[in-house]
Amino acid sequence: MASPLITRSPQCISCLRRTVAGLGERRLFPAGQQIRGKKYAPKGTNKVNALLLKDVKGYGKKGTVMSVAPGVMRNQWYPRKLAEYVTDARLAELGLKKEDIVERGNIQTAEEAVSSTMQAEADSDAGTTANDPLATLDPIQEPVEPVEPAAPEPLTPEQATSILTRLLVPTVEFHRTPIPTSHLAPKKLSPSLPANAAVSGSGRGAQIPQNASIYGSVSTADIAADINTILAGNEEGAGIILSPEDISFVKEAEEKDRIKHLGTFEIDIRLRGAPSAIRRTIKVSALA
Repeated sequence: MASPLITRSPQCISCLRRTVAGLGERRLFPAGQQIRGKKYAPKGTNKVNALLLKDVKGYGKKGTVMSVAPGVMRNQWYPRKLAEYVTDARLAELGLKKEDIVERGNIQTAEEAVSSTMQAEADSDAGTTANDPLATLDPIQEPVEPVEPAAPEPLTPEQATSILTRLLVPTVEFHRTPIPTSHLAPKKLSPSLPANAAVSGSGRGAQIPQNASIYGSVSTADIAADINTILAGNEEGAGIILSPEDISFVKEAEEKDRIKHLGTFEIDIRLRGAPSAIRRTIKVSALA
């Protein structure tokens, strides 16, 4: 088993001096605090010499050589070309001595420095504008958005009826496929006739009756769509739109709003609010 450590007091004068010196430093400097050496000790406030290239409010006029804080010169004046650094050689070129350098008594705050810089830039821009003939020209105006033309006023029922009367043709034709009937079937040939025997055309079939039934129908919706197509091709007629309710058959058909056989039929077109109707003819022909 290892023996416990035994604390011993300093035996020599050198050890005693080192121990006493360490106790004194602990009282003056708390534990963990670093002691800055002489080499890194803070120095006095440094200033740089600057030659003002423009008037700076609160500092001086153009051509003044003055001593200012490095931060003002580095962050405000030099980037904006309000001043330039003055070295000893530059000072000799200007024919000045260190005694001619103006000292700033009370250093401006950051806000004051920025305000002075902005004022100097504004004064500089004003002088540039006065010397620039192009600056006196009127600013370019933004393009004005074109104003859409106002929508035309809606037609009255009388005006629409007059336009329809002029544009609609007397007869509107439709084509449908007729339904074949039993009496239209061709006559059967006699089995005693040879296959190549000549047969007259009248025996092969019969003509389609004028009132034959058709596949589908021709409704008022079909008629309105066909008339609207005609109107769309005219500038005046484009503003008129017919609905199936505006069209009616003069003679009653199989159904109220449609016909289902070939033939010629009359219709009346009456716009809503119109004093009179327009009569036209609908012809349903067999599709070849």
